[in-house]
Amino acid sequence: MAAGELDIAFCDGRPATAGLRHRPLMRVPIVALVGTGHPWAKLPRVDFADLAGRPCIMFAREQSPAMYDAIMAAADRRGIRLTIAHQVDDLSATAIVAATQPVVAFVSAHRGAHMAAGGLGSVAVPFAEPAPAVELHAVWREDDDPSTVRAFLTCLDSAFVRPHT
Repeated sequence: MAAGELDIAFCDGRPATAGLRHRPLMRVPIVALVGTGHPWAKLPRVDFADLAGRPCIMFAREQSPAMYDAIMAAADRRGIRLTIAHQVDDLSATAIVAATQPVVAFVSAHRGAHMAAGGLGSVAVPFAEPAPAVELHAVWREDDDPSTVRAFLTCLDSAFVRPHT
């Protein structure tokens, strides 16, 4: 975006870069990604506190600061410390490790459903409320042509129900 190659983008959480404007579009729950043989695989949902003592796969905060912070904040609220067994920054590799080892990974609900449907041997298990989540934002440069951005945002308004702020 800074180079002017993109007019608008979607990102998890509010952008931290100066010169960008944003609009929240929707709340995206974070789910547990586990292998089909994992004890959680057949459960309809799990409590986030049940992660205490379980080995987890985590990604570097730089990959998605908003998601990382939401996961860590959920652990803090429940008074648990996550046991990070692996740090994996590639989503496909995360799915493979989750499918082949008794660990819990974290992905957005959308990606979790896609990965589970992909036949890699993983299952997306929702967390019970209050589940960790991130907001999906539309982001654009402040200096963009306002009519172009406005037209795109109008299309988004018909596709998404924006959260009240």
